[in-house]
Amino acid sequence: MGKVFIITEYQIDENGMMNIYPSLSYDSFEKAINYAINKFNGNKTYLTKEAESNESLIKCTTDETKFFHVLEKDI
Repeated sequence: MGKVFIITEYQIDENGMMNIYPSLSYDSFEKAINYAINKFNGNKTYLTKEAESNESLIKCTTDETKFFHVLEKDI
């Protein structure tokens, strides 16, 4: 059984409205992470995840208006 990693970008605009961008699918967690890092232009990022969860959040230390949600699913 394989896995797919679905990453979705969320961004809060200057009016406080949340924009949700179309999700992308990757066949590895590393590819999903690299996508997010590139979208943050190489700035420092960190990942948060609860134990035993199939969901993660990727955030940037310098941009609090954007984050990425990663969902790991079995296929």
